[in-house]
Amino acid sequence: MNVQFKKGVLELLVFSLLKDRDHYGYEMVEKISDHIDISEGTIYPLLR
Repeated sequence: MNVQFKKGVLELLVFSLLKDRDHYGYEMVEKISDHIDISEGTIYPLLR
């Protein structure tokens, strides 16, 4: 799978979580990792 595609999907997941309310980074990692295999180091750069 294309790396840029994966990054785009993760960005959409983060935006989807944030549209309803604020979340801590770790909380987002937990919610997203319930569905796909990711690490904290993958999500935190997207939050900058």
